[in-house]
Amino acid sequence: MSYINSLSQTLFLQNAIKSQNQNLTVLQQIIASGGQKAQDFSGFTPSVGNLDLQLRGSLARNSAYKDTISTLSTRTAAIETALTSVDSGINYLNNTIVQLNVQDPTGTAVQQTAFSTLEQSVSQLNATSAGIPLFSGIALNTNNAPSYPIQSAANLQAGLRATIVGPFAAGAAGIAAANAAVSNYFAQTSNWFVPGAAGVPAAPAQIADDQTIQASVTANPNSPPGNVFGSAIRDSLAESTGVATIKASDFADFNVATGTSATYTQWLVGQNALLNSASTKINNAVALNGIVRHTLGDQQTVTDTSTNLLQQNLDQAEIQDVAQSVTSLNNLQTQLQATYQVTAQLKGLSLANFLPA
Repeated sequence: MSYINSLSQTLFLQNAIKSQNQNLTVLQQIIASGGQKAQDFSGFTPSVGNLDLQLRGSLARNSAYKDTISTLSTRTAAIETALTSVDSGINYLNNTIVQLNVQDPTGTAVQQTAFSTLEQSVSQLNATSAGIPLFSGIALNTNNAPSYPIQSAANLQAGLRATIVGPFAAGAAGIAAANAAVSNYFAQTSNWFVPGAAGVPAAPAQIADDQTIQASVTANPNSPPGNVFGSAIRDSLAESTGVATIKASDFADFNVATGTSATYTQWLVGQNALLNSASTKINNAVALNGIVRHTLGDQQTVTDTSTNLLQQNLDQAEIQDVAQSVTSLNNLQTQLQATYQVTAQLKGLSLANFLPA
């Protein structure tokens, strides 16, 4: 994903002002010889008519950009809510997993807590914005309609359970085998996506004359390659599903009388590191989404300022008063310079601005 430097956001304003300065000069000459209220510019030179068309065209484009920014802002806010909620559940499971196993060495309490975490995560990740799933990208199900991207918690648990054949060995080899079983299951996106819903991100959206932004995301770890959102979602689901599915009786040293397994207990302790890793990936995804949200907010400010300035200039072109036009032009240039100074502050944005403290 790429993010265009925010300073480029003002280039269209610079070009517009240059053109407007030239047209206002002509406009002042016309006003000096008559000073009429302009309705259709039929009595003026082509330069003045062009000025009106240019300003109205810029205002129309700004209105469309504002609508796009509003839609994307709502969607990226929902993405942040979903990811932070998943992270909260992952951290809760991580903080209680060992304690729960001490209270109930059979693993039943741990499994129930993990399954609840998984259900909540799937619910958050399958949320929609304007009827489109947050993490499906461009994806259609077999009925050619937007599809939820993630399987239900019950289906994930059942799917992983079906791949576990025979007990895992006791000791380190068994722990490695259990982890491999979880990783291998989630390595195949068809195992955890609803069929037909593993989409790719939508094309970057146009939010200014000279700027686009990649706001669409997908839970597919392979699209685009190295997709931060996809790997974060995959690992979060994998670790929750693993803890919710694998049990003490899956290991060769399972004691039927006590319902416990020393290797299972060791495996659970090892899940702390894996859950921490999943949480870190989620926070990285939140940070990237934060950059997009910040860019959208800054562009909205620039668009609103631009719209106000363009409307003021249009008003002055249609109400032909020389002194007022000159004053407004000077004010316009001063305000534009202030806008450049504000947008110049965006130059230093980086991932570090959004990483959790």
